[in-house]
Amino acid sequence: MGPLRSRLLAAVLAVATTLLCPAAALACDCSPVPPGAAFARSDVVVFATFVRLGRRLPSGATEYLARVDRAWKGAREGDSLSIWTDGGNCGLPPWHETRVFFLRRDEGRLTAHLCDLPDWGRAMTLPEVARALDALATEGRR
Repeated sequence: MGPLRSRLLAAVLAVATTLLCPAAALACDCSPVPPGAAFARSDVVVFATFVRLGRRLPSGATEYLARVDRAWKGAREGDSLSIWTDGGNCGLPPWHETRVFFLRRDEGRLTAHLCDLPDWGRAMTLPEVARALDALATEGRR
């Protein structure tokens, strides 16, 4: 693996780990949310890939347009989503890669918020999160 590819992989893993780790939500004064509760209260649970930046409102809210790569709840693979974040400390930082989303509908918009991410108890890779979500989805169908 070349040095550029190694640096890129390290950067992607650092971003993913940061967002999958509950420590990121602590800046928002969030209470830890168990994965089952986060899954149950979310309207949409997906892995989505950034397509392009949408609108930005004067309030700082930003719209991201994304493609669903894998869906567990409320969407299907290949769907296009408009995901809004508030742009404050608890909103999601800018992203340009595949990311897991636990989304809620708020006034007709799908919203992403750090406090909606589950506390997995440790940093997890995307494949580990996928396996955990498979288990949660299976439990939810029982």
